[in-house]
Amino acid sequence: LNAFSKDTGRPPFSTSIYIFPSSKQPMTIDAVEKLTQHIGQTVSSEVGLPLRHLGVAVSSGGLILQPAPDSPLYGQGNKMLGSFEATYIENVTGQMNIIEGAPLDANGSSKGTVDVWMYNSAAQSMGIHVGEKLEIGPNLSGPKIPIRVAGIWQAKDPKSTYWWNDPD
Repeated sequence: LNAFSKDTGRPPFSTSIYIFPSSKQPMTIDAVEKLTQHIGQTVSSEVGLPLRHLGVAVSSGGLILQPAPDSPLYGQGNKMLGSFEATYIENVTGQMNIIEGAPLDANGSSKGTVDVWMYNSAAQSMGIHVGEKLEIGPNLSGPKIPIRVAGIWQAKDPKSTYWWNDPD
């Protein structure tokens, strides 16, 4: 078990549980957080070991990132900037080092255009800057959600036990 923990950087009895909602039965972030607490307590009581850490990450699955029509990136002939996942990570604020842009506001909400914080290496590789207006969607021709890069961040300590894998 020690060798496993050393190789993976995870505790010896760590586990991941995946839930796949559907478009007919989507889940809110609040519902995911409540369900996660219930699952953590159930696994802990069934295994007979205390729960040391419970991490919650909600991912969009694969999305297409495109420049907004009024973006300078669009004018350069870029119809697609890449594919990526939008991810919510519970209690991530203390683990983030905001390189530029606005600090993450855990109680904030977006109106119309969704504010996002892009990981530094992704922003660098795509040439994305704070304030950039982009669009995300499941494919190139379907409906789009407008987003604005409110900040660029990286992990304060990528080796921290908070991260289930290396964020870099």
